[in-house]
Amino acid sequence: MPRQADVSGVREMNFEQMRTVNTEFDAVPFAQGLKGDDWNPATLDMMGILNGANCNSYATAKLQALYKLGWPITALRLMLCNHPSQAARPNGNHLVLLADLDGETYVLCNTLAEPTLMERVPYQWVKVQVAGTPNWEFA
Repeated sequence: MPRQADVSGVREMNFEQMRTVNTEFDAVPFAQGLKGDDWNPATLDMMGILNGANCNSYATAKLQALYKLGWPITALRLMLCNHPSQAARPNGNHLVLLADLDGETYVLCNTLAEPTLMERVPYQWVKVQVAGTPNWEFA
C-alpha cells in the first residue's frame, strides 16, 4: 500500500470535490485509438468540447484539477495497475489517480462511477508515484 500524505492542515479538500472532478472528466469520451503512452491531460478544445481521452489522460487531468482546487500535490499520486478487463492482454496496464482524504486513500478511475476506497477496488497494483515527486516505486 502506498504511504498516505499528511494533509491535516488543509481545509479545502473534501469528498464532493473529488466526486465532481471525477464525474466531469469521466464525461469525456474514451478515445479507443489513443496510444497507451499519451499522458496529455483531457482538455477542452477551441470550441469548448472535451477531447477524447484514455486512462492516462483521465488520471493526469484529475490530478491537475484537484491540485488547482488547492489539494496539496503530496495528497495526489498516480498509480499503475492491472485492470480486470485488461487482464488477458499483454501489458494490460491501467493508470488511476490516488487521492488521500481524512486518513483514507481513494481511487479516481474512468471505469468507476465515483471515487472509491482503495481497498474496495479489485485492481492489481503495480507501481505508485512517490507523493510530491516524479519518482515511482513498486506497490
